[in-house]
Amino acid sequence: YTHSGYWDNAFDDLQSPYGRVISSDYNTTIYDCAARCDAIDGCVAFNLANGSSCWIYDAVGSHAEDTDNIACIRMRTSLVSGDASATIATTSDSNADITL
Repeated sequence: YTHSGYWDNAFDDLQSPYGRVISSDYNTTIYDCAARCDAIDGCVAFNLANGSSCWIYDAVGSHAEDTDNIACIRMRTSLVSGDASATIATTSDSNADITL
């Protein structure tokens, strides 16, 4: 977790496979977004927008504040001989801790 919002380059020229990768009418979770980010080597960050869509980024811009969005940075952790990685997101919100 980095902030409530997204990065201001979300609507710039994010080329596939980056940009909006999930757009849904039902509940999308931060875990869904993290999984999409993990699936792409160049993904450095992601955000959950309005509980229904995920955006993934190959680079981040400035923070854009928005209470309907949750922004996370991808952190890689070596699990087995440097061959695997996982996205880890944590929030400093006193009501929740998210670790993926």
